Amino acid sequence: MVAFESPRRVPATLALLAWRLPDEENEKLVQVLKLPGSYAAVLRDCRILKNRFWRLSEPEIARSDVYYLLQSVKPAALEALYLAADSGLVRSRIRLFSNRRRHVRTSLGGRDLQKMGLTSGPRMKEMLAALLKARLDGRVRTRRQEVEVVEGLL
Repeated sequence: MVAFESPRRVPATLALLAWRLPDEENEKLVQVLKLPGSYAAVLRDCRILKNRFWRLSEPEIARSDVYYLLQSVKPAALEALYLAADSGLVRSRIRLFSNRRRHVRTSLGGRDLQKMGLTSGPRMKEMLAALLKARLDGRVRTRRQEVEVVEGLL
C-alpha cells in the first residue's frame, strides 16, 4: 500500500466518492457542499488525473513523464486515483512516485551551474529540468555524471 498520511483521508474519501462524476457534476458538488479550498483543490486535481489516466497506463512511458504527470497534484488526489485505478500498472506507478520518485532531486543546483558559467535565467531553468529528467530516467546517478551532462550541453 502507498504510505498516505491520515489527514488526507477526508478529502481523499470525498474525491473517491466523486471519482466517476462528470467534470460539470464534480464542480457542482464543490459548490453545493461549499467545500473548503483544500478539499475543492483535491476534487479538481482528480479531474486532472482522470484526464491523464490513459497516459499513465501506457506501458512504455518514461519515469520522468510519470513524474511530471503526477507532481503537480495534491497527495489526496493521488490516493483517490490509487484506490480507484483498476490498472495494476497505474497503481504501481503511483506507489513508486508517492514513496520515492517525488523526492528525487538533482545533485547540482543553480549555484553549481553559476560556478560552471551559466547565468540565472531561462537557460539555467532548462538545464536544471534536463538534469532532473536525466536523473528520473536513470541516465545519471552521480553528481559527476550531472556535471558531464551540463558540460556537454554548454
